[in-house]
Amino acid sequence: MAERLAAYEAQGGIRYWFRSVAGACGAGGLVASAPLAGPIAVFQGKNYAADVLLDGEVALCASEPADGFEATTLGRYRRLVQMADLDELFEMVVRGTVQGLPVRAVDVVPTKQGRGLWVSYTDQVAFLAEALGLTKIDAGLYETAVAPDALADQETLQETPASWAAAVRSGR
Repeated sequence: MAERLAAYEAQGGIRYWFRSVAGACGAGGLVASAPLAGPIAVFQGKNYAADVLLDGEVALCASEPADGFEATTLGRYRRLVQMADLDELFEMVVRGTVQGLPVRAVDVVPTKQGRGLWVSYTDQVAFLAEALGLTKIDAGLYETAVAPDALADQETLQETPASWAAAVRSGR
């Protein structure tokens, strides 16, 4: 079972974001993933999209078959591991500004000009977001696609919640 956090119309169709309480990679959990958002687990030296579950479990998600992974209904593959068995667990954060507005890049998307960045703005200044042509997704959430060179003041961070760091360290 999963709790749906948001749904929005993105280029190429509807995307859903979930917080899992069981399952992953299409088995009741992580349905949509983006290369610039969401947890990343390093397991046995390889990076995987990850879904942090209850009770210290993490679902590793792969797009191709891998040793120890099982197929899911969405054509992806998953493997459940204990957080303590991971080499590392973090979330990549890419943020910057678009025309002075602070945004977070969450995905790479096709645009008429080629590849673009899907960016989110979550500050509470609606008139600024609307003036710049961002689409209101939900209360206080605006998004749009921009050319990669439109993202100024870019900063890429690797964030690790304290609880994740402690759980991963406990397995060493």
